[in-house]
Amino acid sequence: MASDETGIQAETQIAVFTSADAAGFPTPGPAARQHSTMTSGDGRFETGYYQVGPEHEEYFDTGYANDEFCYILTGSVVLTAANGTVNTIRPGDAVTIPRGWKGRWDSDGYTKLWVIYHARP
Repeated sequence: MASDETGIQAETQIAVFTSADAAGFPTPGPAARQHSTMTSGDGRFETGYYQVGPEHEEYFDTGYANDEFCYILTGSVVLTAANGTVNTIRPGDAVTIPRGWKGRWDSDGYTKLWVIYHARP
């Protein structure tokens, strides 16, 4: 992994998904790839990268399970809240989705950097 003059590692390269520790898992559409970069000792705070093709997810019944910050690297995501508000998130945009958010998540494919805070059951 390369780093810039500040010493920050440049993990944003898409090649991160070809590393041996990138996990693939089935989704309703094409398989997704995920690379976790850090998990806190208590398992409640986690960071990583996620890449997927076309995706449609609905969170109307119980709402979004965790608090999540997303920074879109490639592609785009359309978030449609239960109240009808529509937001399109494109490369360079960031969004924070609070636990309990209700709505729909649609995309033709995207790559994101994510930070999740897992709520206690």
